[in-house]
Amino acid sequence: FMAKVLVTCARSPAAIHLGRLLHESGHTVILSDTKRFHLGRWRSWPKKCLRHPPPRQQSQQFSQWLQQVVKTEAIDCVIPVPDSGRYAALQLANTLDVEYREGFVKDRYIGRTFIMPGQAMRMKSVRRKLNAIPHEFKGKNVLLVDDSIVRGTTSAQIVEMAREVGANKVYFASAAPPVRYQNVYGIDMPAVKEFIANGKNIDEICQTIGADKLFYQTLEDLIEVTSIKGKQSWDTSCFNGKYVTGDVTDEYLMSLELARNDDAKINNDKPGVTIELHNDE
Repeated sequence: FMAKVLVTCARSPAAIHLGRLLHESGHTVILSDTKRFHLGRWRSWPKKCLRHPPPRQQSQQFSQWLQQVVKTEAIDCVIPVPDSGRYAALQLANTLDVEYREGFVKDRYIGRTFIMPGQAMRMKSVRRKLNAIPHEFKGKNVLLVDDSIVRGTTSAQIVEMAREVGANKVYFASAAPPVRYQNVYGIDMPAVKEFIANGKNIDEICQTIGADKLFYQTLEDLIEVTSIKGKQSWDTSCFNGKYVTGDVTDEYLMSLELARNDDAKINNDKPGVTIELHNDE
């Protein structure tokens, strides 16, 4: 199908190259940047060139701009990725004044896929875990909302599932900022190279998961909305690499990654010795 694609950071050669490839494939391309006069402005193939507020310095204005763009793109409904994506999806649907729909049925006997060892197991488990409801997607422009994107396995599979059951356009929103650093305080997320955001900008992540457009919550806004009485301090190390205990070194993180990446887990997953209830030996 032919999509209408918004490509941001239009001052960069990578964005120009991506936009040109999309145009040559028959898609309608809209370029946007924080600068009024950027590289993409002088190209003949974009349908239009927009200017957006800088997300880091003017996050509120950027959010309002994003809402307007989403409305202009005629999104039909907001669909959460169950279960944790519901909270953000409900509020987003209310803010955008579009219909909120449940488009996935979840198998509650399948655990969290992003901490499963091995990419093959994670991909297989996503298909077992979620089933798309065809009539919620067919012919619609849908905005899928999840709590976060870690390795991107679930996100890519979900986008593919939405297209398989007839979605016209698939947009994706993450309630958390890009996860770019290890978590060392309880969640088994030790290998940076396995994170989808590692070494990629948002447009490249979007292309990897196969969505028409990807939206991330900013860290500043996430802290603001989770603070109860004034601005509070949280552990945000997996987003910005700042560890609250102050004793996490680069050497420790490297050793952790080498010991706990997918390859290491697979190599360590060897059959154990069966211990009998009564062992005469």
